[in-house]
Amino acid sequence: MVDRDFHRLYTERFTPIYKYVYFRVRNYDVATDIAQDVFLKVFEGNKHLDQETELRFLYTVARNKVIDFFRKKQTTSLDANQELFHTITDISILRPDDQAVQTSDTATLFGLLDQLPDSDREIIIMRHLQELEYEEIAEIVDKEESSVRQTVSRGIKKLKELYEQG
Repeated sequence: MVDRDFHRLYTERFTPIYKYVYFRVRNYDVATDIAQDVFLKVFEGNKHLDQETELRFLYTVARNKVIDFFRKKQTTSLDANQELFHTITDISILRPDDQAVQTSDTATLFGLLDQLPDSDREIIIMRHLQELEYEEIAEIVDKEESSVRQTVSRGIKKLKELYEQG
């Protein structure tokens, strides 16, 4: 990969890959290491990726690295990390009362997401927080697009039920 191409890839795609990894591992340092490993794999492999497939490839590599991380570390703390709020939005630009709402909403969302099965949580994060298309998600998780749509629909319904329960 030409240095200029890699620089563009890294500059444009690091943040979404980092956020995806962070939403899964919820640890700033681990997420940074995994995201960097994703790009290191591309750089060392000297892979040329076209812009249409690069994001899917990066998410697939990131997903596999997260799975490897959890396999190596059987127990993981899923406590919300303070860095989380900076990855969702830059709360420093919000008014103080808006910051409190953003922080509370984020904690609530992650509390609810934690109650879903890992596979459902992953798909919902990709769809609604990473804003990936159903087709892209289906390729990444190696499922049919209809199955991904159904998982999202059922997951959102379950999240609403959990929210209404308190």
